[in-house]
Amino acid sequence: MEIALVWGICSACIGLMGLSIYGDNPDELSIHVTAVLMALFWAALLSGFGFVLEKQNDQPKLILKVIDLVLIFWILFYTLFYAWGSTGTNFLGDLFHPILTSFQLILTLALLSIARLSRKPWQISLFEANLAVTLIFMTLGIIAWFLNWTDFLSSRESIWLIANVLFWGTMTQVVGYVTVIFFERQPDMKLRTKSWHFVEAFAFFAFLVYAPIGTTEYFRESADQDALQEQHDNQQSEIEELKTRLQELEQTKSK
Repeated sequence: MEIALVWGICSACIGLMGLSIYGDNPDELSIHVTAVLMALFWAALLSGFGFVLEKQNDQPKLILKVIDLVLIFWILFYTLFYAWGSTGTNFLGDLFHPILTSFQLILTLALLSIARLSRKPWQISLFEANLAVTLIFMTLGIIAWFLNWTDFLSSRESIWLIANVLFWGTMTQVVGYVTVIFFERQPDMKLRTKSWHFVEAFAFFAFLVYAPIGTTEYFRESADQDALQEQHDNQQSEIEELKTRLQELEQTKSK
């Protein structure tokens, strides 16, 4: 319940990056969209079951052993390796950008250091700094996307940039969560609230990328199609009329 949705977004961002880099075939768009959104669907389904089955005042404290930590990280990185392998993305360059990713992680650590001055637990400061940096970088990416809307290639790069930032933000959230529950001291980090912030950011971004046809757009497109069809019919009738006149002229000349 605290991390499933974030993990689903992390997996979905891999598909988004693969689509923005290698998605040149429009016939495969439905496959990409299904792969991206199904990752979030299963995460949401698991979270829903968790909320339904959760007891009202039961908050069990989880403490991992070393073998648990190793097993969890192995499963996480194996599934990620499978995901970026199936989408054709490369780790170095496509997923880990030497400049962008490094700057994002360094800025997160810088904000974490500044937040420590408030004497808050480092766990809380880590998640707050990560969320703030992720949302700031996503905002800059969306601004760049709108500024370069006339250039299709630049737009694709902006989509990749936003998905990459969100991927590393959610990845940091997941790794941070698993690391925190390894220690006995676990302050209330309010991760469910932070998870919803990630969900809201991803939902906004996903609808920008995969915007379905709305009602007004459908009627506008229908009106345009009707006008084009009427113009085509008029041109066809004029062509038929010209053919008839040419035939009459040829018959007149032959006489």
